[in-house]
Amino acid sequence: MEAIEFLRTKEADFVYTIDSINLIAQLKEIYSNFRQTLSKLSKTNFNNEILARLTNDYENIQNSIIAIFEKFYSGRLLEAENEFTTFFNQLQIDYPYFFDERALELSEPGLFGSSHIYYRARKSESTLLLKEMFHIPFNQRGFACTGRFNLPGMPCLYFGKSIHSCWEELKQIPLKHLHVSSYRAINQNNIRILNFSEPLITAYKTLEVFSVIVLISFINQSSLQNKKLEPWHEDVKRMFLDIYKINIIIPDKNEDLDRLYTLLNNQDEDLSSTFSKYNISFSQIFDFVYYEIKQNAERNFSDSDSWNKKFSEVYKGQLQTMFAHYVNNVIIHPLKIALSLRNRTPSEFFKPEYYMSQLLMKWLFQKNQDEKQLFGVSYLSSRIPDLSKTRIQDINLYRNYVFPTVPLNSQEYCQKIHENFQLTESVCVGNIERSNQINTLNKGAKIYSSSPLGNDYDKTYLYFAEQALSQMTMHSYY
Repeated sequence: MEAIEFLRTKEADFVYTIDSINLIAQLKEIYSNFRQTLSKLSKTNFNNEILARLTNDYENIQNSIIAIFEKFYSGRLLEAENEFTTFFNQLQIDYPYFFDERALELSEPGLFGSSHIYYRARKSESTLLLKEMFHIPFNQRGFACTGRFNLPGMPCLYFGKSIHSCWEELKQIPLKHLHVSSYRAINQNNIRILNFSEPLITAYKTLEVFSVIVLISFINQSSLQNKKLEPWHEDVKRMFLDIYKINIIIPDKNEDLDRLYTLLNNQDEDLSSTFSKYNISFSQIFDFVYYEIKQNAERNFSDSDSWNKKFSEVYKGQLQTMFAHYVNNVIIHPLKIALSLRNRTPSEFFKPEYYMSQLLMKWLFQKNQDEKQLFGVSYLSSRIPDLSKTRIQDINLYRNYVFPTVPLNSQEYCQKIHENFQLTESVCVGNIERSNQINTLNKGAKIYSSSPLGNDYDKTYLYFAEQALSQMTMHSYY
């Protein structure tokens, strides 16, 4: 089984519906099916890193999560919380990319540039003050209710990566009552986001697209210098001419690379399927750019050639980071499942599907007390349609963020969050007019809730509100 075939299976999803009484047995079955499907991966260089880590790394994470739930269900609550703390502290050591070393830039979609813009929405029948678009003040913490990533009485700051994600969290209230502000991270290197909002297939596609970009860059540099290409490289050139109507691209600047990334990522058909029509597999591309390209570059180009420098300084590091990110996403998948469970009977008062995410929130509250950095978590709405899980642009319509506060009795609002974000005045989406202003990160996204073909997000008033907010001045909340 090739990686892309595995990623299209139900087992590769991380949103599952369970019964509260039989959660442990169902979770064991979900994990077992995932592992069995993974074990069918073909033994290629690309898959071997995952296969080698199934016995120890994957099973350790899976068994720790099951043990925490077993202690919870048996009433050993303190033991369950202690085990979670031990488990998560060890994850922080073993997977630093997801934790302390994962700065804001690495948690954002996009290869070389990212938009540190977020949105916050509130329901209101009247205009809201700037501070009313911040978190619930500490002197009103009685309104902070319980939820998947909510602890009762503990205010947090919640964002969406799009206004659509905010609207979904507010259960699609009438637009005339939807008031939104945009937020900007002003101290990006001081923010750490635990990114649990990326489906496996998008981590794979990010690596796939970038591998192709590196390959194209190498092929075109070789062509410009009249170097002999391998036969399958000629097939790649022909494919780009046939499919994308592109003759020669020389990705040079970050903007060019992002433009090419957007072009490749926005195709209706995934790259693996397109390449297979030309008898080219992603494993073949990956092996070349990850293992063989350095020797080929040394043979084709001189030591002083700028392409060698670009590969060493940009391409190689990005490839290694993206490959590690994909592999670690697979291994840590049991945790993402446990954080995203849905209850088959949502009206029940017993909410075990919230248990792991609430333990995570307690851990994050403590981190924000103890560490200089501001910690938060990124997660997907459990209401995301299946068709929205395959492209980064579509995922942003359901991507959410939460930052726990640091309560101080003498203040209404969190000083730590204030130091790291600015926001705009709010606008009412119901009053927004169609706009031709600057595009936002979410242009090109599609909404699949009413059509399997998808409706263009940039034709909605939610998107027009994003455009309007992009022209507004950012302020501190006080």
